Amino acid sequence: LEGARESYRRVLELEPDNAVALYNLGLVEFDLRRFDSSYDYLDRFLKVHQDEGDMGQRARTYLEEIRLKRKSGS
Repeated sequence: LEGARESYRRVLELEPDNAVALYNLGLVEFDLRRFDSSYDYLDRFLKVHQDEGDMGQRARTYLEEIRLKRKSGS
């Protein structure tokens, strides 16, 4: 996960609005339990890409899960 994380960060240095990198980095950060970063990347993904498809739905699901974790203090 750390290698993927670094690779996606490099992509975003070159293309800050790369939707695939934002989405995947959000998922990697979630798996690493870095929920604030995950939230930021997934939120940026939705703002940039406004995906109504499968990726957009999954991003919204992860964002909601992070909101719930924040509420419960997890």
